[in-house]
Amino acid sequence: MAQQANTTQRMPRSRVAPLLVGLALLGLGGAGSRAVAQTFAYTPRDLLLGFRQTGATSELLVNLGPVTAFSQAKPGAMIPIAQLSAEQLKNAFSTLDNLQWSVIAGVRVADGGDPAIPESTVWTTKPRAKFDTQTDALKRKSEFSQALAANKIDSIARGGVALGSQSSADPLSNTKALVLEPAGNKLAYSAFMTTKGNLGGTVQASVEANTKTFTSAIRSDFYELLPSDDNAPATYLGYFELSPEGTLFFKAAGGDVLPLERPTIQGIARDVTISKVTFSTMNDATVVYRLCITNSLGLNTPIEQWPVCVGEVKGDGQAHTLEDQSVEDDRFYAIKAGR
Repeated sequence: MAQQANTTQRMPRSRVAPLLVGLALLGLGGAGSRAVAQTFAYTPRDLLLGFRQTGATSELLVNLGPVTAFSQAKPGAMIPIAQLSAEQLKNAFSTLDNLQWSVIAGVRVADGGDPAIPESTVWTTKPRAKFDTQTDALKRKSEFSQALAANKIDSIARGGVALGSQSSADPLSNTKALVLEPAGNKLAYSAFMTTKGNLGGTVQASVEANTKTFTSAIRSDFYELLPSDDNAPATYLGYFELSPEGTLFFKAAGGDVLPLERPTIQGIARDVTISKVTFSTMNDATVVYRLCITNSLGLNTPIEQWPVCVGEVKGDGQAHTLEDQSVEDDRFYAIKAGR
């Protein structure tokens, strides 16, 4: 059952009478220096994130960095995907509905990487049918069988590098970590993922999740498949979660779930018709905070039934602000948060 907590405080009435309420549910969490712009790059064993969409003119390939940052993450760790912004994703696709996406990596023969990780090891997502229900583990296959999948993944990466080299660096479409590819190009993501989303039949089933009508977050489980001749189950590493706003994070398996903390409304600033509500968040990317609004007639109604909730912020341990634009004086606010 989802945990909840509320804090209520009556503010002095001026133009707006806000109700300071906190409903605790859960939360999330860059650096840089000036450098020469660089086009898409790849190093063997980097983790790839691919997007495509039927009818779209472009596909998108993202390099998430060394796969070990995810496969060896601390149990329960939350890793926001900083290599892809919502702005970049929305630049690539006119709508986020019906996006197909996967996260994949592989070890090719003699790739020069850590010998402790066997050749033909594959990492891949498996989409969930139900948001809160983990999928059945994939089965590990022989070194020969998984080498075919690892080669397909390597081809996706090298195709991205080649396509990136054909155009100038651009912050939205061609960076060291991301490249916008022409849909259907022989070097693009889809050419090697193929229609069924199974890397040309080299893996057991589709590795791609589909956002469909994208109104709520979706999860795709992440597995490590060491080569095996006995169909042993793959190792569950955690899950990736994509939100309708275009943000993505990884939640590593294991670890303790942090108890929900009561959010605190730290202040409300009114500027003509805009009220800005500032509040605290947990350092937990699984917690989502929204600003809910009612009038004095709705104060006795449970906050879950308040008529309007706007904005969305994921927890990162920092204070955040959500806005309400209205000419009405009779306004009460609550911060609703939840996992």
